[in-house]
Amino acid sequence: MNETLNHLEQPRRSLSRDVWEWNSRQARQDQYQILLEQRENLMEHHRAMMEHHQTVKALYEEVKDSLQSGQGKEQAWQNYHTALQDHHQMVVDHHQMIRNYLRMSENRFSKQELQ
Repeated sequence: MNETLNHLEQPRRSLSRDVWEWNSRQARQDQYQILLEQRENLMEHHRAMMEHHQTVKALYEEVKDSLQSGQGKEQAWQNYHTALQDHHQMVVDHHQMIRNYLRMSENRFSKQELQ
């Protein structure tokens, strides 16, 4: 009788372990997919930041030109200053995105090491 009970319990444990392993694998795949999406967002943000940097450089040239010509100085400075502030905020946001991405990837890999 004892052998029968052990025989019945064994498949249940195995099934439970299989379900746990499948759930763990699924969770890792989900985490990996999230990391891929965040990486793509990070790269898109980086490209946008580089494009914006070109805009800031162009506005800086306009400021230099307006100082030389003496025309439109105030407007050129305002445009440049606003663009520079926007760019600074983009850099701050980008650094935060990098920190979040690194934190998520560290969490993912530290959990994998535990398993």
